[in-house]
Amino acid sequence: MTDPQENKLSMYRATFTVLDANAAEYAGVAALGTQVGNFSNSIDLIGQLAQIQTADTSGIPIDKKMLQQQMVDMAMRVAGAVKAFASDTNNAALRQQADVNQSTFTRARDDLRDDVAQTMHDLGNTNIASLAPYGITAITLTGLQTRIDAYRAVIGAPRTARVGKSTATDMLAAEFARADTILQDRIDGLIEQFKDSGTTFYSDYKKARRIVDTGSQPPAPPTPPPPGP
Repeated sequence: MTDPQENKLSMYRATFTVLDANAAEYAGVAALGTQVGNFSNSIDLIGQLAQIQTADTSGIPIDKKMLQQQMVDMAMRVAGAVKAFASDTNNAALRQQADVNQSTFTRARDDLRDDVAQTMHDLGNTNIASLAPYGITAITLTGLQTRIDAYRAVIGAPRTARVGKSTATDMLAAEFARADTILQDRIDGLIEQFKDSGTTFYSDYKKARRIVDTGSQPPAPPTPPPPGP
């Protein structure tokens, strides 16, 4: 990761710490709880993508189960929306294509699970103009594709070559953009209702949202010796 990305990830983690510590305060705001969950998933994925990016030298194991579960969960979310849309529009063929469940992934071989997820992504992409009322947008599909590519990058199958230009660096950029969208377009707005809550939640959140440059600074130039007599 670049220094700016490292700084941003530190901000993400500090912000999530505040959100997690105050979960009881916003428990009645379901939309905020959902977005905090999405934000947490993005932070986890960014950490794993960073390991993929430096896998040859980091020595830190990559959590393949986490990558798979995030891919499956988001694929199921897209599939559910497509299936609902197909049912509403009496599109039996599309409904059948989107009719997958957790067992569909469990029964598939490791190197085929990404294919099932990719099919759900492509179905969503084909019908994206109609899926907003069902909770699926372009940013959702971008998130799913990043998770598919991350899974492919670690399973060691021949189809990993299909990742092509979607390197770990590209995937990191995409997931940072997704996390920014979750924060800026969703969580930041929902937090405003807690401004006058009488607790420190709002102010703690605002402080955590500040990006601090924690990168190494160049050394100061040496102090010249005093002039001689």
